[in-house]
Amino acid sequence: MKLQAIEVNQNGKRIFIGKIPAETLIDASRCRADLWDSSNPSGYQRKNVPSREASFANYVMTSKRVFPVPVILSVRHNLSFKPGQDGVGVLSFPDNEIIYQVDGQHRIGGLRKLISIDGKFSDIDVPVVILPPGEWAEKPEKIVFEEALQFYTINKTQKGVRSDLAARFLGKIKDEGLVEELPKEITRAIEWLPKAIQVTELLNESEGIWQNKIIKPNGERKGKLVSEGAFSDSLRPIVTNESLNLQAAEAGQLAEYVARFWQALKNNSPEAFESPEDYVIQKTTGAYVLHSFLVSILAILSRNKVKKLTIEAFQEIISQIPELGSTFWHIKGYAGSVGTNRKSFKLLEEKLQERLKKIKATHKEVVPFEL
Repeated sequence: MKLQAIEVNQNGKRIFIGKIPAETLIDASRCRADLWDSSNPSGYQRKNVPSREASFANYVMTSKRVFPVPVILSVRHNLSFKPGQDGVGVLSFPDNEIIYQVDGQHRIGGLRKLISIDGKFSDIDVPVVILPPGEWAEKPEKIVFEEALQFYTINKTQKGVRSDLAARFLGKIKDEGLVEELPKEITRAIEWLPKAIQVTELLNESEGIWQNKIIKPNGERKGKLVSEGAFSDSLRPIVTNESLNLQAAEAGQLAEYVARFWQALKNNSPEAFESPEDYVIQKTTGAYVLHSFLVSILAILSRNKVKKLTIEAFQEIISQIPELGSTFWHIKGYAGSVGTNRKSFKLLEEKLQERLKKIKATHKEVVPFEL
């Protein structure tokens, strides 16, 4: 494939700006997103949302306006550029070389839907920015990392765009020593989110309350209760806690603590776990409220000089709090009626905290757990 392109240099790196016909971009055998799934853990893209594709298709079909924002693509191998006159050259790569969609896959999906309805749109020119392999040409895994980092940077610095799948790359960003080079919007969660994702994966993959109940990126939603992104985010109060030394714990240890806590909750309120669709305790509401509240329970156990965080130790506290019973968490109960935003979560936790104040601790001093 050959196309006219302009070479642009930014921060010591080359990119190429050009145009590609829509009919080329919608060909999934040639142009595709690098989707994450369990067989492709280095992938960084979600599956497309059909409603977003349909919305873009409708915009192009009914509006007389243009869509000037370029789609960002990557050609990982065999890319060459021959400079020409007036700054315009020829960019070349084999016809069988896969073009990866770094950003703009919903626009491409929308064009595919549109062209299936009316073929006249197949010759629309789509503005593109193409990322070359650059210095990583002989290291495919580094090319994918650079793509993911670019995707994550774009979507974390643009308000309202979800990129929680790319958050899986935060740990790699830290390992690569790139923290100081990137905006704070990207790196502010770098110290805790990778561990939170590890804890989430362990709970989802291990026998227990949360086994196969958490929706993986691009994963099946049927029978699942809460997204990986929401669950990982809800663990922040635990993985960042310093007063109890929890931030120093390995992901496996924290996952075990959290698993025992949830088993104690189930023992206390079995009905809520037998029919989880009728309760909010295992949904986003329960995850946010109870993981934050877990830190307060751990503080009580610490003051009581509890040495082992067993299910029984958790249950002794939980059994004294009526608001941790099934009725409270029913979809028609108090927790199910207050809403699903952060303000609602705070309201629920405050209610639990008021009850916890009535439970006397044997000592005033909080002693960090030995990990």
